[in-house]
Amino acid sequence: YFTNKFLPNHVSSMNWLAPAIFLKKKIENGILIDLGSTTTDITIIKHSNLINKNFNDFDRLTNHELVYTGIVRTPIFSLSKSLIINNTDLKIIPELFSNMADIYRISGNLPRNADLFTTMDGRSKSKVNSYKRVSRNFGFDYKNSKKQLLKTISEKLIDIQLKLIFDSVEKKLKQMKVRKKMPIISSGIGKELINDYCKKNNYDVKCFSEFLKGKKKLKSEAGNHAPATACALLLCDLNN
Repeated sequence: YFTNKFLPNHVSSMNWLAPAIFLKKKIENGILIDLGSTTTDITIIKHSNLINKNFNDFDRLTNHELVYTGIVRTPIFSLSKSLIINNTDLKIIPELFSNMADIYRISGNLPRNADLFTTMDGRSKSKVNSYKRVSRNFGFDYKNSKKQLLKTISEKLIDIQLKLIFDSVEKKLKQMKVRKKMPIISSGIGKELINDYCKKNNYDVKCFSEFLKGKKKLKSEAGNHAPATACALLLCDLNN
């Protein structure tokens, strides 16, 4: 087996697959959205079968199954070139001055257990330093008078990011000729953000942790790491 020339395609970038294999035994139809620190995986289960057809990053990116955006490491300029705020077109400088961790830190929506990476400027993860880093991407120095503007900027960028993810969901459903609206299953460290967006936009949503047994806190933590959790449970079933 290890001499198979296709081995890299068999093992690379496959962590997204385990939760879908786990879930297809428990649901008939659903869309699993795993929002992590760097990427978002979209898998569709129809009639208890995984209907995704792509298994490497290139194919998954071009077929709306992988969205290269996450709640920590994603540079903010990857989401938009500019924002319209108060009838002013604010340009976003395409430099690695800040990332989405700063945006979610400003909004108060960054999970503590997700804040693991070094900041773009090496300074602390305080909210004030996040304000300063985001300010640099818009070409101005941070002042207290700019705080509300930066909060508005953060809200808009979060909305853009979530719309980007759900645009891919809708495009994937159209591509696969799935016409009936399916429930969303949220997982990953950004699962609460997916839950909130679904509730605001009339999507039926459940959390991956709802399909697990155990204490609420442990299930929630397991839902943050759905691929690892699913792998462990699938191996357990295999051994039993």
